[in-house]
Amino acid sequence: MSTSPRDLRESPYVLRGPASAGLLPLVGESPGARQLRQQIQRIAPYYRRALIMGEPGTGKEQVARRLHALSPSASAAFVACSATHLAENGSALEAARQGTLFVEDVGSLSLPLQDSLMRCLLDLERRVRSRQAETRLIAASHSDLKRLTATGRFRQDLHNCISVVELRLQPLRERPEDLEAILDLCLSLTPPQLALAPAARARLRSYNWPGNLRELEETVSAAATKAAESGAPFIDVEHLPELSESVPPSIQPSEPPPVDRLDDVMRRHVMEVLSRCAGNKLKAAELLGISRSTLYRMLDGS
Repeated sequence: MSTSPRDLRESPYVLRGPASAGLLPLVGESPGARQLRQQIQRIAPYYRRALIMGEPGTGKEQVARRLHALSPSASAAFVACSATHLAENGSALEAARQGTLFVEDVGSLSLPLQDSLMRCLLDLERRVRSRQAETRLIAASHSDLKRLTATGRFRQDLHNCISVVELRLQPLRERPEDLEAILDLCLSLTPPQLALAPAARARLRSYNWPGNLRELEETVSAAATKAAESGAPFIDVEHLPELSESVPPSIQPSEPPPVDRLDDVMRRHVMEVLSRCAGNKLKAAELLGISRSTLYRMLDGS
């Protein structure tokens, strides 16, 4: 059974507001949409760190905002920033001190910036434990972090840190039964609220939507504007923008980050082992299979 716009506006599962983008990831009765709503309801009151995975345009920030809205921090700030910005400038931590910090595109970071981000998160953990902050962290990525970790391009400890709870958003092509409800909601929230002609609706149903919900919303908006400007009483095929039948993307690693120098990789590994040994250099040297003098030389080089 499809979900009508009226049902959506009255549902406790949707993020109320004028922007349809806030509703789209949660619309529909497909197994994936139902599971996502249930996950959000279940974890929102308790989570401290969460990772949202999904292709571009699937609504990761909107899901993050819904988690925030249902959390005990709902009355505090929701702060969104790129992972690069946070790694280079930790000021967002203070802005989200009592609220939620949404960190976008963590999978695109180079290894040196991953080091910086990890330091920021360790500082955040220290502040939360000492009750100087109540920040909830939500990270997002369209890259497969497990694949990046397996190939050495994403830090394992960073992945563990941000993925205490994981939500995976389906691409639109994998939830075709939700398309009608999503289309109806977009139309109802897009001025001048014109109806779709059957031929236009059929064209949109047959498209694979490589840009996911964002592309669908932009398509409906552009078509509604063109139809209104022409004085048409409804949206027909000639009002639709050109839809490119591109190959649907999958969650894949983005452009490979720059190759790190071997010395940098070795030094970073030494520091991670030393941290795991709580600063005990003798134990760290034993785990690394090197002498203490070699360990000291490597540390002096840092």
